[in-house]
Amino acid sequence: MGIKADLNTELTKAFNTDLADAVLSFTLQSSNTVFNPATGGLASGQTISTGSWRGVFSNVEREKVLNSQQLPADVEIIALSVEAPFVPKLGYKAIRGNTEYDILRMKQDPTETIYILECVNASYGNY
Repeated sequence: MGIKADLNTELTKAFNTDLADAVLSFTLQSSNTVFNPATGGLASGQTISTGSWRGVFSNVEREKVLNSQQLPADVEIIALSVEAPFVPKLGYKAIRGNTEYDILRMKQDPTETIYILECVNASYGNY
């Protein structure tokens, strides 16, 4: 096995055991949402597909919020790449229970084993 395969195996095992109490299921929903320059927000579009995923939700660090002008209720979701139903993109939604989050930024670690999704609560509207 290579390093990437080893990391995927170990992280999946951790999500199922040591981190199981922190790992939450959510739905990833894609759409043809695009940036609307007139409002400075995202223009909603048609839902294309949905899929189940798991991740660890955390609040964005206060320093990041102050430096990037993100809303204080923003969350980061750390999710395993190997479990991704499809590649997340800007404007897609992460849905947990009755709460929908718009994905504002998406990063992947250098080994491509995790995604870090930076999200804002969709109920805020145009942000």
